[in-house]
Amino acid sequence: MIDLTGIKTQRHKGAQGQRFIIFISIQVKWRNCFDKRLEIRNWRLHLSISNLQSPNHLALYPAEQILIFLVSWCLGVLVFLTSAQITSVAAQPIDGFTYTCQLSDTLAHLAGKYLGDESHAASISAATEQILGLTIPDPLPPGLTIFIPAEPLALATPTPPPSPTPPPSPTPAGPEPFGKIAFSFYNRALHRRVWEIDIINADGGGRWVFRWNEVSEPAISPDGTHLAFRGWSGFDTGHVLSVGPLSGERHWPLGGFQEDSRPDWSHDGSRLVFASQRESDRLWRLYLIHANGQDERALSRADGLPLFGEDPAWSHRDDRIIYRGCAPDGSQCGLWFITLDGLVSAPIALDATALQPDGSPAEDAVVFASNRSGNWEIYRVNLDGSDLRQLTGDTALDVMPTWSPDGEWIAFQSTRPGFAPENAPQQGPSQGGQTTDGNWGIWIMRKDGRDLRQIFAFDGGLMRANRLDLPYGSRDWYDEQISWGR
Repeated sequence: MIDLTGIKTQRHKGAQGQRFIIFISIQVKWRNCFDKRLEIRNWRLHLSISNLQSPNHLALYPAEQILIFLVSWCLGVLVFLTSAQITSVAAQPIDGFTYTCQLSDTLAHLAGKYLGDESHAASISAATEQILGLTIPDPLPPGLTIFIPAEPLALATPTPPPSPTPPPSPTPAGPEPFGKIAFSFYNRALHRRVWEIDIINADGGGRWVFRWNEVSEPAISPDGTHLAFRGWSGFDTGHVLSVGPLSGERHWPLGGFQEDSRPDWSHDGSRLVFASQRESDRLWRLYLIHANGQDERALSRADGLPLFGEDPAWSHRDDRIIYRGCAPDGSQCGLWFITLDGLVSAPIALDATALQPDGSPAEDAVVFASNRSGNWEIYRVNLDGSDLRQLTGDTALDVMPTWSPDGEWIAFQSTRPGFAPENAPQQGPSQGGQTTDGNWGIWIMRKDGRDLRQIFAFDGGLMRANRLDLPYGSRDWYDEQISWGR
């Protein structure tokens, strides 16, 4: 409570005129919450006003009265705030009792004895500081008077300093490559001089040579257990497409014509598609066959028009075949697809240079090689023709793309510079020690073109055989393919 208890004035006459001294008395009262005593404080303010022109007039001008009131009011507020700070320490009264410490006392012992748990020692410290204004030392000196509350206080838990924020972990780029990659080349080492199929792990290691010689155009089954390939010898494999276990222990023919080529597995591993010029007009057509070599049939258009095409590849749904071809009138050459019922799509990519397509095992997308930019690069496009993207860009040849089994990576063959062949892991029996035609190697990248890396460098293999080495004729890289399985 604040009272303005009185205002008194005293006149003083001096050489410079009259001066009035005003005495303002203020009294503040409050109730002590600890012991309920009434506290009273008094303050006096002296205010001097000089040069009054009316010596007999003791009344103050209105402006002076306002000034006195404002000063009194501000002083009262200041006193009130000071008294509020005094009483706020104990806004909530604490019940308890004072205690004189003995020689063997500790705060934990007293908390356990009077508050039921030694963990409440902080309540005794806080109550003593609030009630008695003392900070309890450690250890307790004998004879020290402290205040023990009747029950534990609800103390605010101190906020621990913020721990340093760890640097953000790098976002995982995606799964690492796995499985096996098969590729073929002409090994011109003096003790070889054959087309062979080599198989490596997805990291470039574990290289081994497929058992049968005079073979090319490999296609690993999706589960990684079988290999389809094109044979060139009447002694080992026949001059036809064949399929058998990856171990090479046996194989059986597919199709039966030496013009059959470019096999590709359905993603469920039950069938294969291939291209052939077996007919007398020597035009490329597409054929389906079961993996056991049975039930072969030619793909045809539902509208009765002829279907010509090559470089076939299954889409991931196993109900569509992607191929390189043109419209029936010879226009709109590029990449197309046809359903197993003979329905032909609109062109996927109008690009007469597009070749070696491969369908993703996980989405409606296809990768292919193209010279549309003036150099052979790897491209990707959706089956509806949208989102065409160039994935590589180098002056070298980037060709023969194939998807990884999970659809996250793309492998391809390239003549771009890489590590030296002698540094390739686990060189196999095809090592010839000769320079290659363009330093061919196997490269992989993620499906968006990131993380490009070389995993294997050829060591004497060529993509173009000597024309005198029949029956290969004028084969080159555009007649080959690589394959990636589990």
